[in-house]
Amino acid sequence: FKSKLSNTNVLDLDVGHLYGDLNNEKEFIYSIIIKILKDEKILKLTKGQQKRDFIHIKDFLKFFILILKKKTTKKYTKFEIGSSKSYSIKSVILIIKKIMSSNTATNFGYFNYKKGEDFSMKSNTKSLINIKWKASIKLSAGIRSLMNKIKVKQFKMNK
Repeated sequence: FKSKLSNTNVLDLDVGHLYGDLNNEKEFIYSIIIKILKDEKILKLTKGQQKRDFIHIKDFLKFFILILKKKTTKKYTKFEIGSSKSYSIKSVILIIKKIMSSNTATNFGYFNYKKGEDFSMKSNTKSLINIKWKASIKLSAGIRSLMNKIKVKQFKMNK
């Protein structure tokens, strides 16, 4: 049996925690920014010890365009796409609060962790060295950019 797809090459993209998309209101960083902008008195959270590798949507799009232009002879290639840095959920929330000069209270430990939740996610970006790509947007800069875009979006909606 010979597959009709024998000339097909597969790219397996394992993407870190993507953020920065103005159209994804359910995304973690976006949702925290919105809650703070709405002056929620308290954020009810887990202990926030889960670690995630955050990657800005613009960095991911640059990677995606680059990889589509590359010619590959391998039948299967896997890329772990991220910043190769891991941040705890708690530290990200504290960064957001600092950037926004927020007095919103945080209740870390209010919710239990989800059963089977992965506590340490960090991309192994060694495969990205060969294609000369690296995430360039720092987490704090990406958060600041998203916050400003959300504010503009809300201003336009309230006009």
